[in-house]
Amino acid sequence: MIKSQQLAWYPSLKPIPTNRSSILSIIDIGSSKIACAILKLKPLDERGLHPLMTHDVEILGLSVHKSEGVKAGHITNVSAAKYAIQSAIAEAEKQARMNIQKALIVTTAGRIGSETFAASHTLSQFQISADDIDQLVVAGRRFSVEPTRLALHAHTLGYQIDGAISVDDPLGMVGEKLELNMHLATADVVAMRNLIFAAESSHIRVQGLVSAPFASGLATLTAEDHEHGALVVDCGADTTSFAVFKSGRMQYVSSVAVGGRNITRDLSRVFTLDFEDAERLKVIHGSAYFAAHERDELVTCKIENGIEDQDTSDKSVYRSELNQVIEARVTEIFELVRKSLNEAGFPKGMPAITILTGGASRLTNIADVVERTLQTTVKSADLINFDKLTAENNGAIFSAIAGASVFAQQAGEDYALDPLPMPEEEIKKASEGYFARVGRWLKESF
Repeated sequence: MIKSQQLAWYPSLKPIPTNRSSILSIIDIGSSKIACAILKLKPLDERGLHPLMTHDVEILGLSVHKSEGVKAGHITNVSAAKYAIQSAIAEAEKQARMNIQKALIVTTAGRIGSETFAASHTLSQFQISADDIDQLVVAGRRFSVEPTRLALHAHTLGYQIDGAISVDDPLGMVGEKLELNMHLATADVVAMRNLIFAAESSHIRVQGLVSAPFASGLATLTAEDHEHGALVVDCGADTTSFAVFKSGRMQYVSSVAVGGRNITRDLSRVFTLDFEDAERLKVIHGSAYFAAHERDELVTCKIENGIEDQDTSDKSVYRSELNQVIEARVTEIFELVRKSLNEAGFPKGMPAITILTGGASRLTNIADVVERTLQTTVKSADLINFDKLTAENNGAIFSAIAGASVFAQQAGEDYALDPLPMPEEEIKKASEGYFARVGRWLKESF
């Protein structure tokens, strides 16, 4: 049983100085792949297309390894996950010709969700000081998160002075009472404990955690998208996670436990195929939409049959039947997304723009199903100011890594990276060595 929401770990990621180059390592731990990027961030002479970027990003090393010991972003086998993480790191280090000791972790684990809260503070002085704002943020964070949840991101949605004047930054203004509205993206503590444990078992110090849909939004949304509103959907293997951005801030984040692998399992069951053969059929011939006016035809895919002297054989299915199976599952996934958004208060305020990222978003014609289901316009996942990454790789796959580098440049804007003031016993815990922390995690968790 978890005794406390506090982890024996506190983020160490600090904003990157705007006038200095820096090396940043990012590990994206997913259910189908584990990617590791080693980046060199160099100060920009002037701001580019991306309003949040202070540095140009040079890729020194970028590797992708098949994920093991991970399901729906959760660690299910520490040894297998550790091997996959170490393999991805080793390849990136080889390309970059350097070793890394710390990294920012991208995740979809922990049933990512949103919490919003309002807190108020009676001012001791008439003019609002930085201490007044800090006290309000700390008070809100301390009492807003459930004991079994951890705040991944914490952003202010706005302030009110004396219940009347709404402002973005109240510093230096005058009044008697200051109120704060804040949004937190939270995840299960147990999932985060094991994610951090797997990474640190691979001899990597975790600098911070960033949710995949938030990171993808930072990489793909223009300033106009941020302001007017957009939905970013990370289409993963086991999980589909999504975030709503508006007025320059993330205002909602959630996930559904269905993804690309569910489509493959449907095809495997309907057409009596092994999982790998069903995946191949989906990737080569599959489409999320089959129009009635299209010509139906048999499509053929090579399948592994394991028979000696006859390693492969042909499997033929009608394209209409193949695509109907895919369309049904894709429709279900985005009906669940729509239901979550409706329950969160977006029934009439569905963002006009949707951006699809993640491996499963490459499915042919998936945008048609999303536009029909969500009544929105789908834009391609173009990475802003990441020309090299977009040219050499698929932007939809690496958008979370690109966005995590933007997150690192704007770390000072995320209150979740500021550790809460700790009681004396927590200060003692935070100063413990690695093995002492591991032992206490196990003791507190089981």
